[in-house]
Amino acid sequence: MCGSSVAEKLKMVSVSKNTVKRRITDMSKDILDQVISEITQSKFKFALQLDESLDVSGYAQLLVYVRYVADTDVKEEFLFCEALSTTAKAKDIFEKVDAFFSASGLEWEQLLAVCTDGAPVMAGIRSGFLTLVKEKCPHVIKTHCMIHRQALAAKTLPASLNSVLNDIIKIVNYIRGNAVNHRIFQAFCEEVGSEFSILLYHTEIRWLSKGNVLERVAAMRMEIEVMLQQQQKNDLAEKFSNEKWVLSLLYLSDIFSKLNQLNRNLQGQFMTVIQANDQIVAFRTKLELWKRLLAKKNVPMFTQLQEHYQLSSSVPQTEFCDLMNQHLDALHGSFNNYFPPEVEGNAWVLNPFGMVGDVIQDEDLAAKSEFIDLQSDSVLKTQWGETTPSKFWISQFEVYPVLSKRALSVIVPFATTYRCESGFSTLVSIKTKSRNRLDVTHEKRCALSITSPRIDLLVTQKHCQLSH
Repeated sequence: MCGSSVAEKLKMVSVSKNTVKRRITDMSKDILDQVISEITQSKFKFALQLDESLDVSGYAQLLVYVRYVADTDVKEEFLFCEALSTTAKAKDIFEKVDAFFSASGLEWEQLLAVCTDGAPVMAGIRSGFLTLVKEKCPHVIKTHCMIHRQALAAKTLPASLNSVLNDIIKIVNYIRGNAVNHRIFQAFCEEVGSEFSILLYHTEIRWLSKGNVLERVAAMRMEIEVMLQQQQKNDLAEKFSNEKWVLSLLYLSDIFSKLNQLNRNLQGQFMTVIQANDQIVAFRTKLELWKRLLAKKNVPMFTQLQEHYQLSSSVPQTEFCDLMNQHLDALHGSFNNYFPPEVEGNAWVLNPFGMVGDVIQDEDLAAKSEFIDLQSDSVLKTQWGETTPSKFWISQFEVYPVLSKRALSVIVPFATTYRCESGFSTLVSIKTKSRNRLDVTHEKRCALSITSPRIDLLVTQKHCQLSH
């Protein structure tokens, strides 16, 4: 009797588990049906962003988002997540996307742009994913994620500053990487009333990691020095007595905090290529301003460095100013290399009524004529400030078709792979060590989609179990 009771309970658990899975699958399929319907009925082409990453079980998961015109606005939506069962080569990724297009009725000709992280498997010239896409869709716009480019551009460091950074990583690993040292340091910081009690780890694959580590070490440098002295790590403790080393630490903390702020400004949903490029242009202009101030030995832009000089009643030395200037020069050159001026003629998309001069060439007669008519329309001028650029251009699709299509071809492409990166963070919480065999295809769609499932419709498709 007891055995029978246990067996019945296990059966009920199994039924309940399968029922929940079926409900998730039903909702996922309904969401996908709505998204595909919106894409196919759209009056403009769509754009993709995609990336792949390993999950907890070692499988490469391909994550794809889509941006398209839906009714009166541009919409960003989760498209699909598929596991790459064997290799994660460009061919494998392309086959997954192509198979999804075929199953969903999407046409390659309707693809406007693709944004990837710029890895060789994605952007390789000879056999990368984008090269395979180009064979299917020659007109497609290729975009290298601007956040990844910013992270690559920020890696430029002179040898002396890179040496200081390596010292900082050694110090953090010595304290944070040893459980006993970590506990001792934490107790000491709490005892003396420090603002922080733990150090942060540095990892290359996290965009903000380096800046966060430097800020924390700079803020806790007094406590760290005492800790190292108590542990008789004189070779590391002596670093904090070296004025040039401390100045380098403070400068690195300041400059990477600004790089982190730029990185955060590039993150977020509905970021257009123009908006992202504006952030890069602004940062490059700031670099030039900082170089001019450094030439006068002024460092108000580097707050921690400035505070240190004020407390020590000293002034920046020429040698250290030259070192900072060398780094800013290298940064400026690196940003110019990774961010060539590629969208400088499209500012009119975000403000057509504030533009003066020939933003569209006379030879482009159809677009030029429509632009003249648009700027002369007093009614549209009043409407411009009451809506978003995307809604405005969609509303003018019938009246100014050439201009609207051109504007949407700038607005619709993704500037970054931010949505994919945030999607991978959600994947970590869904597919854990205790659920490492889970197929997350439908779970991911329910978790990440903006579109809501049509519950009332799904309910009508189910039959009551009259036996209960």
